[in-house]
Amino acid sequence: MNPELPQEWGGGRRYAGFVHTMIGALIPKDKVAAHPEWQAVVDGKPNPDQLCLSRPEVLSEMISQVRRVLRAIPGADIVSVSQMDNHVFCRCPACAAADARAGSPAGSMLSFVNRVAEAIEDEFPRAAVDMLAYLYTRKAPRGIRPRRNVIVRLCTFECDFLHPLDHPNNRPFMRDLRSWSRVCKRLYVWDYTTNFAHYVLPHPNWFVLDENMRLFHSHNVRGVFEEGNCSSPGGELSEMKAWVLAKLMWNPSLDGRALIREFLRGYYGLASAAIARHMRRVHAAALRVKRYAGSAEIRKCLKRRGYPEGRAGAYLDLNAEPGAPWLTPRVVLDGLADFAEAMRAAAGDPVRRARAAQARLPLEYCALLRWDEMRAAARRLRRRWPMAGTRLKAFEAFERACRAGAVAKLGEEWSKRDLPWLRGVCAGK
Repeated sequence: MNPELPQEWGGGRRYAGFVHTMIGALIPKDKVAAHPEWQAVVDGKPNPDQLCLSRPEVLSEMISQVRRVLRAIPGADIVSVSQMDNHVFCRCPACAAADARAGSPAGSMLSFVNRVAEAIEDEFPRAAVDMLAYLYTRKAPRGIRPRRNVIVRLCTFECDFLHPLDHPNNRPFMRDLRSWSRVCKRLYVWDYTTNFAHYVLPHPNWFVLDENMRLFHSHNVRGVFEEGNCSSPGGELSEMKAWVLAKLMWNPSLDGRALIREFLRGYYGLASAAIARHMRRVHAAALRVKRYAGSAEIRKCLKRRGYPEGRAGAYLDLNAEPGAPWLTPRVVLDGLADFAEAMRAAAGDPVRRARAAQARLPLEYCALLRWDEMRAAARRLRRRWPMAGTRLKAFEAFERACRAGAVAKLGEEWSKRDLPWLRGVCAGK
C-alpha cells in the first residue's frame, strides 16, 4: 500500500505488504511447502498454514525476505510481518514453552517479530515492523515488550459493535487493550465497521463510532485502521461511516451524532430526515433486544479463545445474520416506507435521489432473503407491499440499483455472496 496523498491531506504511509504476509508475501508458499520443518506443528504434524516461529532457519529466511521487500519499496515506513488469516499456531515443544511462559501465543510471535525488527534496523532505521494482535495472538504476553521499531495492531474482530468497546460485552477486548497499551509504545487498532458476511445489511454501529475513537485515544493508540466493505462499493451507509470516522481521527472529541446529522443533510439533502428516522428506528430496535449472542461464527471464535459470549442485549458482530432479532418485519417494512418518503423528497434532485436508492439496498436485501416472512407480515399488518409483486422482479430492481452504484459483492470474498448468488436464492435454487 503506497498512497500518494498530499501533505495537506495528512500525507501517506508507504507500507511493504499490509496483512497476513508471513507466507506468500514474504516467504514463498512453495518454499514453505518444500520445508515441512518450517511449518507449524499441530497435533504432532506439520501444517503449512502457519510457520514454526522457534526455528532459527525460519527466522533467518524471514529476515532475508523482509530485507528484500524493503529494498524493493524505497522509503517504506512499515513492513508487515503478520500471521496468516486462520486459527492455526505452532505447538512444537519450543513454541509451546515460549507461549506458556508468556501466557499467550503472542509470546512466540512477538519474540520472533522483535528479532526480525532488530536484524533489519541497521539497514532500515526508519522502517517499523508490524505484527497483529489477532485471534490467538490478541492477548498480550507477559515478560516481553515490543521493540521501539515494532508496531502491534490490535484487532477488534470478536467484538460487539452495537455497544461501545468498553461495554461489558467487550470486557475481553478491554483487558487486551489495557494490557497492550501498558507495554507497547506504538499500538495501532484494526477496527471493523461493516458486516463482512453481508455487506448490504443494516449494521447499526453508527452511534458508538465516536466513543470508540475516544477510547483508543485515551489508551495511547497511535494509529487506527477502520476496515469496511473493501471488496466492493455498496456497504451499508459506508460513505457516511468513512466521512464520520475521518473526522473523528482528526479530532476524537467531536460529537459523533452531530457529525452524522451534518453528513446526512449534506449528502442526502431533502431525503435526509427520512433516512435519519430509519437509522434511529433500527438502532432502537437493536437496543431493545434482551439477548442475542451473535453469529455462529463469532460465537465459535469466542469459545475457541475462552471468552464468554455476550451477556447483555444484542451482540452485533461483524458477521451478523439477516434474521438478527432487531430486523423484525415491522422494522424492515417501516424502513422501506421511510425510504419511499426519502425518494419522494429527493425527486427533484437526481444525484441525491440516486444516493438514497443506494442507502435503501440493505432493507431490500433483507426483504429479498426473507421474502415469504416479509410478505406475510405486510398482509398481517395491513401494509401496502413496497416492492415488486414477485421475488424475481424485486431482485431485478435490486440488481439494477446495484449496477448503478457499481455494487458487485454482497459480502466479503469468502462469503461467495454476489448478485448471481442472490438471483439463485430468489429463484429458489
